[in-house]
Amino acid sequence: MKRKNNTCSWDEFLRAWNYTEKDIGEINMAFGENYKPVYEAPMLADGEYLARIKEAKLNCYEQSGNEYVEIHVEIKDHPGCNPSIFYINEAPKLGTVKANGQPVTQEDVDRGNRQITTFFLCFGIKEGDFDIAHWKGHTGTVKIAPSYDKNEPDKKSKVYKSIYPQKPKEEKKAAEKPLPPPPAPTPATASPTSDGGFPEDIPF
Repeated sequence: MKRKNNTCSWDEFLRAWNYTEKDIGEINMAFGENYKPVYEAPMLADGEYLARIKEAKLNCYEQSGNEYVEIHVEIKDHPGCNPSIFYINEAPKLGTVKANGQPVTQEDVDRGNRQITTFFLCFGIKEGDFDIAHWKGHTGTVKIAPSYDKNEPDKKSKVYKSIYPQKPKEEKKAAEKPLPPPPAPTPATASPTSDGGFPEDIPF
């Protein structure tokens, strides 16, 4: 088959692929027969929403082997919205290495445990209950906000958003409210005696 500028005639194409005009007609008739309109889920505006856990799946990162839980939620008054999934990572262990090759620090461990604790508080799940079958149906307040790269926190994504569990309002207020200052000590005063001197039991 001779080609000019990497093109060929229609007849050459049919012969090359052993097609006939009838075959092409049947292919065209079949194309699109399974089409059903599916629209992109609407993206929620930034803010706080009430969410209910629909499903929780335990997964594992291939590189590190660390486990994480993929949590699917339903946002009240916004069925089928986007985003509707967030992740809870297992707290890292000291002596191991992060994905970037750096050693895990105590700060990393505390950050991971803090994330899990906030999740438990948010959804009213008993602290330390890692039986994910118990999580289904729990509700809590979540924050929808733009995603960002941990290495470049100032560069937030304009396209992707993430779900962040929030502490209950009472818990937030208690954490944010400063402790009152301790009461000032009252100066000790001597009890006068009937003769205007000091009590008889004060040693000299």
